Amino acid sequence: MDMSMDGSSNSSMMVMMTPFFHVVGGDYLLFQAWKPTSGGAIAGACVGLFILALFERWVNAVSPVILDHLNQRALRNVPTKAISGTVDSASRRSSSDTTETPSSAAAKNQKALSMRTIPPFLVTVDIPRGILYAIRRFLGFALMLAVMTYHAGYIISIIVGQGLGEIVFGRIPMRTVKHDH
Repeated sequence: MDMSMDGSSNSSMMVMMTPFFHVVGGDYLLFQAWKPTSGGAIAGACVGLFILALFERWVNAVSPVILDHLNQRALRNVPTKAISGTVDSASRRSSSDTTETPSSAAAKNQKALSMRTIPPFLVTVDIPRGILYAIRRFLGFALMLAVMTYHAGYIISIIVGQGLGEIVFGRIPMRTVKHDH
């Protein structure tokens, strides 16, 4: 096999990554078809990475809010019989002596669920949680691959995008209503 570098055998040539910070174009960005070389294309890639970094911070900020909503909805819909095996015998005896109101039954459900070591598998909670986690990992890996090009413009765009995203969206998880258990 001829490994000459005369350009006649493009498929056998190995693309070398520039192992230092640089600002020159020509790096593959996520896909082989995305190879910004001109100044305008690099600027567009930087804007796109900035927006992707903002979006990644937004997704990370709203994830706890979405998961809290799903968990609270699931707690309201868990029947007492599904969790009765987790309540100790003393509380079973005391609950059989009194009549239950709907609010006391919901409080008992929440108390019984908090006594479990592992929450029950609920399709309406666990599948969306898994999908949300996969989206978060995908965005993180996409940004990591852009950083691994060592292109200074891409890295700066991602850092500024994530910093601004944290400034704008970082308060969202703290606004999640804390529920008394």
